[in-house]
Amino acid sequence: ASVAIDGSEGASVQLAPCCRPIPGDSIVGYLGRGEGLTVHTGECSVGKRLFERDSERWMQVDWADELTDTGLLRMVKAAPMHDIGKIGIRDHILLKPGRLTPEEMAVMRQHAELGARILADSKMPEIRMGCEIAAGHHEWWDGSGYPARLAGEAIPLMARIVAVADVFDALTSARPYKAAWPLAQAREHIAAGMGSHFDPRCAQTFLDAWDEV
Repeated sequence: ASVAIDGSEGASVQLAPCCRPIPGDSIVGYLGRGEGLTVHTGECSVGKRLFERDSERWMQVDWADELTDTGLLRMVKAAPMHDIGKIGIRDHILLKPGRLTPEEMAVMRQHAELGARILADSKMPEIRMGCEIAAGHHEWWDGSGYPARLAGEAIPLMARIVAVADVFDALTSARPYKAAWPLAQAREHIAAGMGSHFDPRCAQTFLDAWDEV
C-alpha cells in the first residue's frame, strides 16, 4: 500500500510503496522491487571519489579523534545511500523540469525521513551509518535545514561531511530542471555556505582539497 503524508497545504499526497524498514542484507532486492519508479540514489560519485582519495586528509583535521579508518571506509559505503528515500517519491516530482510547487517541495523533502525509515534497525554498521546520513544530510549547520532542524554538532558528523559532497555533486551535475554549474561557481556556493549551511570545518577541508577536485 502507498503511504500518505500531509502536504504543505494540508492535502494528502500518496507516496510510492516502499517506506518500511528492511534488513540490510535485503536492500538490493528491495530496490529491485521499485516497479514504475526511477531510483535516484547513489548520486554522489564525486563525493565518493573524494572520500576514497582523501581519507588521509580527513584524518588530519582537528576532529580526527571522531574519525577512524574504519569509520571512513564505512562512510564510503554508506554515503551512496543518502538519497535512498527518493525511491518513495513519484517520478512526476523527481523528474519535473520546472520549479516544484510548495506542496511538491514538501513531498520531496520527505525523502530524508523516508530514507532513514528504510534503513532503520539494521545490524550492519554501514546501513546504520547510512540511516544517519539519510536523515541528516539536509540539516543545516545553523538549524534551518530539514527534517528535524538540527543545528551544529547535533547533526551527525558523517551527515555533515556528506552534505558538502552532496551539494557540490548536485550543483555540478545536470538535472531535468537545471544545467550543471561551472566548478568555480559551485566553489563559491560552498564557500558562501560555511557557517550557515555547512559545518565550517567540513567545508574548509573540502575547499583545501580543491586542486584535486
